[in-house]
Amino acid sequence: MVQPTGSPPGDGLTLSTEISGASVVLRVSGVVDMLTASTLTRQVDALLDTAPSWLIIDLSDVTFLASAGLEALVIAQHRAGSTTELAVVADGPITRRPITLTAVDQSVRVYATEGEAREALDDR
Repeated sequence: MVQPTGSPPGDGLTLSTEISGASVVLRVSGVVDMLTASTLTRQVDALLDTAPSWLIIDLSDVTFLASAGLEALVIAQHRAGSTTELAVVADGPITRRPITLTAVDQSVRVYATEGEAREALDDR
């Protein structure tokens, strides 16, 4: 089931959630910066409160990823702890490059596609 979770009008961020059993995909599109990262963090927190087996944060449609967005990913990994397996989908210069350059990929598992992330998490 896909649920648009929305965000405040005009903030440049759109979130939608797909829940399938005990697994969740959060699709993020638009701008993730200091104005919108808190919206992302609140949504991730709400999803983690449901204790899913795994959570994929798909950044495929993100058009700008600032340092606040990178921090939101690290916070998400920390909050997921050992309860929820977390993966991030990021490919290309807009998302993968800042994740790699800042070594966020050392603490958060990053995959090029949602399919790769699902396969990796299903194997755990």
